[in-house]
Amino acid sequence: MIIISKDEASYLRDHGRAEDVHMSSRDKKARGKRYYATESFKTMKLVQKYRASRVIETYDVGVK
Repeated sequence: MIIISKDEASYLRDHGRAEDVHMSSRDKKARGKRYYATESFKTMKLVQKYRASRVIETYDVGVK
């Protein structure tokens, strides 16, 4: 099992892989949770596709 983000868990559920997403609470229900996904081939392809689609903006800080 791999650790995934909340957004990745939502993406997997929206694309029919809800059975591969698991969640555990660290302390109490109101606090942070960890999301896990099984390492099946289809799930890993969807996670890889999601991570590749995210755009990371970079800023020019003017370092010379």
